[in-house]
Amino acid sequence: MRKVFILCFPLFILSACSNGIKKDEWQRAGFTLPQEEDLKNAHYTLSEMIGWQNPHLLPQQMIAWRQSNFTLQEAKMFWNAGVYDPKEALLWKGAVGKFYTPKDIKRLVRSTRGGHITREAIAAVIEEDNPDIKSSKQVIMAVYQNKLFDWLKNLEIDDSAEVDP
Repeated sequence: MRKVFILCFPLFILSACSNGIKKDEWQRAGFTLPQEEDLKNAHYTLSEMIGWQNPHLLPQQMIAWRQSNFTLQEAKMFWNAGVYDPKEALLWKGAVGKFYTPKDIKRLVRSTRGGHITREAIAAVIEEDNPDIKSSKQVIMAVYQNKLFDWLKNLEIDDSAEVDP
């Protein structure tokens, strides 16, 4: 059995490289793929197909995350916190376009509020950091409704790291 595998594996690699990996081969391997027309429009590479694979996401959601201009690392941060909708994750983007990760917010709160991580403190810090923000109500709603708050409370960060003023 091992000899057969050793002999056949290079042939599989060669055929995959020369012919491209077919959709049904991916599905047999357990990967869920976007619809064929979505694939043509999205121009997925092999590494993207593997990297963006998430058991909780439908193919259309994968495309939505990609089109929302999240990097794979940012998307995985939200997925690990249980947020699978890019629209919900975009609530953490300030009205002026500054993107806040939970670590950024926790550092800001610790530097300006004495380390008390509350929803009110987070909303206040975001508002102070963005004086041109259009709607403080939107920021407060994002902080209150977002599932990331509980994860943010438990997030461990390096206290010795420099904090931006």
